[in-house]
Amino acid sequence: MDVAKVEVQPLWHLEDWAGELPASLSRQLTTQRHIPVLIASCNEAIIGWSSLNDRSNKLVELYVEPEHRRCGIGTRLFRCLVSLMLDYGVAEIRLPSELIDHSTARHFLASIHACATNLSPALSLTSWMPGSQQRIHRLHKTLDIPLNYGISRGLRLYEDANELTEIGLDCWQRPQQMLPRAAAAWTLMQHSAVNDNVSLIPVSAFRSIDYQNRLIKRKLAAGQNIENVLKVSAAPGFSEHHTGRAIDITDGICTPLENEFADCKAFKWLNFNAEDFGFYLSYPQDNPYDIIWEPWHWCWREN
Repeated sequence: MDVAKVEVQPLWHLEDWAGELPASLSRQLTTQRHIPVLIASCNEAIIGWSSLNDRSNKLVELYVEPEHRRCGIGTRLFRCLVSLMLDYGVAEIRLPSELIDHSTARHFLASIHACATNLSPALSLTSWMPGSQQRIHRLHKTLDIPLNYGISRGLRLYEDANELTEIGLDCWQRPQQMLPRAAAAWTLMQHSAVNDNVSLIPVSAFRSIDYQNRLIKRKLAAGQNIENVLKVSAAPGFSEHHTGRAIDITDGICTPLENEFADCKAFKWLNFNAEDFGFYLSYPQDNPYDIIWEPWHWCWREN
């Protein structure tokens, strides 16, 4: 088996794979997932897969068809799984007891992960984390944010944008910034709305990881518990505002950051027109991220 010809890809739904799926994979894909299953395929046939519990960091399967073992496919799947988990900010993999007690599995994990020589139910990934992510992990510890926060909600980590441009003042007369191309799309959308007698006014655009950390600390200091805070504010490192592509919007009439915005002319205009400029509502009603409905929060996506 030439491992270079093996493709590893994510599956979210049954419809993502045109051919026949093994029963184990079919069962995992019958309901909407927060995170994908990773499959290894060659010549349009699935020869291995790795998967986690849909809302936790617990390993469900790491499997390679017998005739394709000892070719490096399992190693590649595991490394892709670790990379996926780091995308969601996960600091450890929870291992099932049968894997911990399996000598072959122990040897395999030890051969590709320096921390796996003495297996325990929690396999640390911190040694694989880049420095910026280790810092976010430390911030989460101080805020008492659950270790599996990102993966349990289907939220990915974001880096702070490293190039920003001014978009003018917000509704409180503070200067706001966005990613240059997002800023251009915002300006175009804002001017287009004016032509339809609609005002679109920024409330908040770029926010750094440090700003988000301070925001949550203030809420905790005011007596709110972390569970309720995270329904309203994403954890540091997980806010779309870090990217410079997200913007909270008001119309100058409605109270900013309140659901009454959904009843105003500006929201109706955005629902009909925002997609033409690349902006999408990130957190609609009944969204899967366990974040409250935010009719004011829109994010620019290049494609």
